[in-house]
Amino acid sequence: MSSNVEKNGHSKKQNREGRKFGRKTLAYFKSWDMFGHPVGLSIHGEEEFKTYYGSIATLLLTIYMLFVLYVAFEPIAKNKVKTSYT
Repeated sequence: MSSNVEKNGHSKKQNREGRKFGRKTLAYFKSWDMFGHPVGLSIHGEEEFKTYYGSIATLLLTIYMLFVLYVAFEPIAKNKVKTSYT
C-alpha cells in the first residue's frame, strides 16, 4: 500500500481536511458564546474567552426565549384574545 493511503483507504490529506473542517465548525459554535469573559490580553486574537459551555448556554437561552415569545403571542395569532369595542 502507498504511504499516502492509510488502512481505512482515506488519504492523509483527506483526514487533515476533515479535522480542519471539524475545528472550524467547533470554533464557529464557540463564537456564539454571549457569556464570554473579557481578558486583559488577547487569546488567539480574541478579546473574550469563549467556551463550548457558554455556547450551549446561549443556545438554550435563545430557545427558551423563543418558546416564551411563542407562548405569549400564540393566543393573539390564533384570535383567542377577546376584545371589546366601545
